[in-house]
Amino acid sequence: MSAPPSKEATAPVLFGFPTTDNLSQALATFVLKAQDEALKKQPTFRIAISGGSLPKVLGKDLIGRDGVPWDKW
Repeated sequence: MSAPPSKEATAPVLFGFPTTDNLSQALATFVLKAQDEALKKQPTFRIAISGGSLPKVLGKDLIGRDGVPWDKW
């Protein structure tokens, strides 16, 4: 039997970027790493993204990138 989930709060992890270009590059790299890990365990990758400017920032360095298996998203 596994241990019950911890009830202890964890400190947030915050990152700062000098420009939105730097943010977009780092965010795309992070998402692609998560995609690769997910696809090792299951046939598809799913992600939920909030609204606002986030989809545009993420898409800037993700859409059009070679090697992204969009058919598995």
